[in-house]
Amino acid sequence: MAEERRMPNNERDIGRLQAEVAALEKRLEESEGRIEKRLDTIDEKLNRLVTAANMGQGAWWASVKIGGLIVTVVGGLAAVVHWILGK
Repeated sequence: MAEERRMPNNERDIGRLQAEVAALEKRLEESEGRIEKRLDTIDEKLNRLVTAANMGQGAWWASVKIGGLIVTVVGGLAAVVHWILGK
């Protein structure tokens, strides 16, 4: 008789545990979705930073090349002026 009384309690306990597991699975899925969204946001920000860094590096090299060209032109003009005035 004691076992018959426990059976409904066990079934009820199993049902309650199944409901708790289902609720935990739902919370886990929601949490995974939030984490995935945050990782996507972080990835987008990192891509923007890398792009900005690459543009900065390109601008640096462009200014170095332009500076080299200016130095070459000014040096050439100075040589021509020196040659003309040196005669």
